[in-house]
Amino acid sequence: MDLPGTDCFVVLSEGAVAGFAATRGDEFLHFGIAVDHWGSGLATLAHDDVLDHLRDRGIRRARLRVFTGNGRGRRFYEKHGWEPTGERSRSSFAPCPELLGYARPL
Repeated sequence: MDLPGTDCFVVLSEGAVAGFAATRGDEFLHFGIAVDHWGSGLATLAHDDVLDHLRDRGIRRARLRVFTGNGRGRRFYEKHGWEPTGERSRSSFAPCPELLGYARPL
């Protein structure tokens, strides 16, 4: 997170940390919401705020990568307008699971 050009965000709910997000360039790099907030709408609000941040930085098309096996995450992103690009890569962290690329216009 300490890399130049990386913007980090804390998601708060009632003054307590409930999630996180990070961007770098046009990439929605990291995103997570605490399990006890799943289904509350907080993830959508945080997601939309991050996209607003990217728009404010002049980004017109955002991209992200999500683990192939993360069905819940993939459904969330697809519901919010992200489309698979067909790009596949591997995480640099063991056991190096497959990542799928997604993109969406802003």
